[in-house]
Amino acid sequence: MKNNVVDFLSKLSGPLYIDSSDGKLVKEIMLSPEGDQLRHALPQFKPWCAMFPNGICILSDGSITTCCLDTLGENSFANIYEQDIVTTWNLVIPKILERGLYKLPYCKSCIGNQGLPSLIAESGDYNTWINRCSSFPSELIVEVMSACNYQCCVAKDLHNYRNAAKLDLQETFEKIKSFLPHIKRLKLFNYGEPLLNNDLGQFALNCRNTSKDLILTLATNGLLMNETISKLLIKSQLNQVVVSVHGGPGTSNMLKYAKTGANYEQVLSNIETLLKLRKRSRSQLPKISLRAILFAWNDTDEIMEQFRQAAKKLGLNATWGNLDTDNYHWILDEGKGGLARSSKVFVPGSAALQRLIYKKEFFVREFW
Repeated sequence: MKNNVVDFLSKLSGPLYIDSSDGKLVKEIMLSPEGDQLRHALPQFKPWCAMFPNGICILSDGSITTCCLDTLGENSFANIYEQDIVTTWNLVIPKILERGLYKLPYCKSCIGNQGLPSLIAESGDYNTWINRCSSFPSELIVEVMSACNYQCCVAKDLHNYRNAAKLDLQETFEKIKSFLPHIKRLKLFNYGEPLLNNDLGQFALNCRNTSKDLILTLATNGLLMNETISKLLIKSQLNQVVVSVHGGPGTSNMLKYAKTGANYEQVLSNIETLLKLRKRSRSQLPKISLRAILFAWNDTDEIMEQFRQAAKKLGLNATWGNLDTDNYHWILDEGKGGLARSSKVFVPGSAALQRLIYKKEFFVREFW
C-alpha cells in the first residue's frame, strides 16, 4: 500500500492545490500518520511559505506567531515579555523551520489553498526558505490593540483568545529595539484599532529614532485620529497611514459593516486635519491612503464616484495604494464575492475589477 502511495506521489508535479482531486488526496495523505515519513522520502512535499519567516507577528498579549493570518494565535511560539525578539529569532525559528509547516496548527490548514503554500515545493525554493533564519525577516507586525471601537470583524471576539487586548508598548519596545535596524518594515496594526492604545505615538517615535530607514505603516479606521494624535504621527515620520472607511462612502453605508461607532464625515475631517498639520510642519510624511471595501451596497458607479470625489477633494490620487503617495483605493471584502454582503460586480477575474486595476484605483500589494 505504501509503495503505491509513493508511486502516486512521485508522478505528481507542482504547484498543486486542494481545488483539484489530486490535491485533495495529497493533503489527506500528508495529514495522515504516514505524512512525516512520506515527506522525508519525498522532500518536494515539504511546503514552504512566502509569509513566514519573511515576517512574524506580535499579538496584543505579547505572544509571537508566524503571520497576521493566524487570527487566534494558534501558531504562537514565544512571548515578547519573556524574551527579546533577537534571541527568539536565533533560537526558536530554526527549530520551527526544521520541523516544517505541517507541525504548525494554523499553517496546516493553509497548505494547499490557492494563493498560499503549494502542496508541492520546488527544491530550490524550499532550501532558500529553510535558510531564511540565517538572516533577519523583512517585516515585523505589531498588534497594538486587539480591541476595536467598531464591531465589524473578528476583533469583537478576540477577548476570548487573547490574555490582554492592549500591548504594553514600552516593554515591547525594549524587547524589539535591537531588532529594528535589521528589518525593512514595521506594521503597527493587525486586528483591532491601534489608536485605542494611548502609547502608540511614543512607541512609533521610539521606533523611528532607532531606525531612520525603517518603513513604518499604520492602519486605522481614523475615527480617533484627532489633532493631538495627528501631530504625533507626523513627528514619528510614519511612512503611511491607511485609513479605512470600510463600506463607505457615507456613515449609513459604513454602519452596515462597522455596526457601531462609524462617522464618515468625521473621518474625512480628521484626514483633512492631518494633511493641514503636515503641510504646516513642512513634512512629507505620513502619506495618507484612504481605503474603502467593496460590498453589495457600495459598488454602483454613483456611490463609487462619491468616494472618488471625496478623496480627490482631499488631494488624494489613484496609485494602487502606493506607499509613497497620498492616495485612495478600493479592496474586496474577505468573501471575494462569495458572501451575501460581497460585491457581485467586483469579483476576482471580472472585467469590472480589471478596469478598476487599470485605473489604479484598486489596491495592488506590490506597491505597499
